[in-house]
Amino acid sequence: MSSVSRVTFLELSGKASDHQIPNHYFQNGSNEAFAEFVKNVDYLLVHMAGNGNSTGRIASLHAKPSVWGQMAAASNAGHIIVSHIATLNQNLLDEIFSIIAANYGGPFTVASDLMCVYVS
Repeated sequence: MSSVSRVTFLELSGKASDHQIPNHYFQNGSNEAFAEFVKNVDYLLVHMAGNGNSTGRIASLHAKPSVWGQMAAASNAGHIIVSHIATLNQNLLDEIFSIIAANYGGPFTVASDLMCVYVS
């Protein structure tokens, strides 16, 4: 018997699954209902536009790496896919990934352009 994985993709349009929800509801981690919304997803696609020290508009629109890790852990997400990365600085990327790993014990993948994720 095969099963279908539940995948939640959060898009800048504010659409999550089949529900029209304001973008800020998910992107900055300020709404505690997010973990329940994505409870037990197999893959969670997150936008990593900031870092642990982000301020201003970036911080108001996007959760920090620690918050993404905490939300993924609280929702029991099976795997994080990190996308929308706003830096090419390798030291900063290493810091971001270390922060995620410190807050989420599951696997995570760094997305690349045209990457496909196969679920069964």
